[in-house]
Amino acid sequence: MSAEIATRKELDAEKAISSFIPYTRHVTDTILGTAAGDLLTVFKLSGRSHLSADYETLMNWVRDLNTVFKGAASDHLALWTHMVRRRVTEYPQAHYDNTFCAQFDMKYRAMFTEKSLMVNELYLTVIHRAMPDKTLALLAKFEKQSTREKVERQQSAVKDLEELQRLFFSSLKRYGPEVLSTYKCVHALTDVTADDGTVHQEEQRIELADWWERERPRFPRKPDDGRSELEFAEAAAAADNLPVYLYSRPAEFLARLVNGEQLPMPVTFAHFRETMPQNRINFSSWGELGEIRTPTRTRFFGMVEVFDYEKRTEPGHLNTFLKAPYECVLTQSFSLLSRHAARGQLERH
Repeated sequence: MSAEIATRKELDAEKAISSFIPYTRHVTDTILGTAAGDLLTVFKLSGRSHLSADYETLMNWVRDLNTVFKGAASDHLALWTHMVRRRVTEYPQAHYDNTFCAQFDMKYRAMFTEKSLMVNELYLTVIHRAMPDKTLALLAKFEKQSTREKVERQQSAVKDLEELQRLFFSSLKRYGPEVLSTYKCVHALTDVTADDGTVHQEEQRIELADWWERERPRFPRKPDDGRSELEFAEAAAAADNLPVYLYSRPAEFLARLVNGEQLPMPVTFAHFRETMPQNRINFSSWGELGEIRTPTRTRFFGMVEVFDYEKRTEPGHLNTFLKAPYECVLTQSFSLLSRHAARGQLERH
């Protein structure tokens, strides 16, 4: 009995992972909120081919980006970039009647299992901070606001962030930007063949757009139907008694940073901070080594912090990570200061 009490006390004393995660819920389809009142939106970038560009071209790209950031300058703005380097294991199923195509597909598929193929994914997170000044943020905790005032403040912040979305989307067009948003999935039973040849049914998650592409011929549409394509597709899924659930791509990206692997993130009534942590993360006493425990395996990771930069930085300083033989996440952040905070920073240094 005493052992059970000691175990219970130990569990109660342990701090939940959710206390370190700020994300709450979707404010719009593309904007997430945080517990501190900040708002954020996530861009996925295809990137540009830097290997075929000369030095002067690279510097021009940097100057163009600097101009974009200057145009968006505000003490409410903070930027986070993530380069997620991961192994590629997924390969689309295909059937070819042509013998040459079938053999080529078989050998190309083997590359995904015999070799460690890696892909670099680029993300830009744009954050609108509710209280960028620490002093004002402290005073705001003692200020009592009505529900109406809170709603008006949030609506104003959403409007500002949507303007930033449009600015960055148009300014970064050469980098292939995609604003991560919510999406819907159909949960359908499909036949799965086991290793021993037996066939059984499993529930699979299929994006509504992909399901509709396959099932559209079964549901003729009247010319005067005013519903959108996806609204009609959702009604068709309901007619087939298939449940449709809402998922979040920006939350899935953030969940990957938390859990170390790609996981689906449904939109629920609970906060994302409660549903996002699905793996157990342990850190060493020194903090630079950690362990990720999943239901099926254990992985270890290390962390390196680049605190001081050189006086002059040039494109290519971190290109080594683009060719690393291991999975990694490269994170960089940049927060703009108010005039008052910037003046104080200059005076102290």
